[in-house]
Amino acid sequence: MASGAEVIAAIRKKLTADGEPPTEGAIAKHLGMHVAQLSAFKTEANLTPLRVANLVQRAVRVGEQRALSSPVKPVVEFYPVDAELNQRGGKLHELFEVNVDGKSHPYRAGLKNQLEKASGIYIFYDSRGRALYAGQAKTQPLWNEMKAAFNRDRQNLQLLRRVAHPDKKAIAFKPSDEKSRQIVQRAVPLSALAAYFSAYEVRIDLIDDMEAFMIRAFANDLLNKKMETFAKAAKRAVNKKPAKA
Repeated sequence: MASGAEVIAAIRKKLTADGEPPTEGAIAKHLGMHVAQLSAFKTEANLTPLRVANLVQRAVRVGEQRALSSPVKPVVEFYPVDAELNQRGGKLHELFEVNVDGKSHPYRAGLKNQLEKASGIYIFYDSRGRALYAGQAKTQPLWNEMKAAFNRDRQNLQLLRRVAHPDKKAIAFKPSDEKSRQIVQRAVPLSALAAYFSAYEVRIDLIDDMEAFMIRAFANDLLNKKMETFAKAAKRAVNKKPAKA
């Protein structure tokens, strides 16, 4: 049999493998206990199988409650894209500018700050509010990932029939009988299509499945190339090699 102190030491070691060593309070919360209960548990010299089973059951219940507690939080919904031209490269580089009329706009500044801190999922919409593209931000903040997707060259994935008009100021307009400009399929970036976006803060372990759900539920509407699959995070967790004892 193991003592309570030995069991808690082993739990601390497992939790430390995921990051910094947990505090007594963090361990107690993980097990659904108060700190005083944890201290009393550690003094038990010989744990019975039933005592260990109760501990496991308590931890499972805590995990279930955590999974059901606000797994998805809206950061912003249907916010209008207000992109500015990047004068260096001529590309749309920001979803919106924080400064308005030379002053920091408090709502925009707060929204950008929240997007820079949160991870989760996002959706771009066209001018009619129809979903265009869905993605996830897991390894970097929502703001960075959304801005990258907004400007990404997706080559032949987004084709629309357009006319190539000159954008240089020195070129004068010519009527069609002097200069014919054909309507042909051209690659159109997301920045030329998106009018609104929504962003949601999602628990890290649910991001993959949330993205997969959106893409698969709206498979014929979205411009996403890859059809994401469910349970990627769970499969990685199962296949992860356990830490050496």
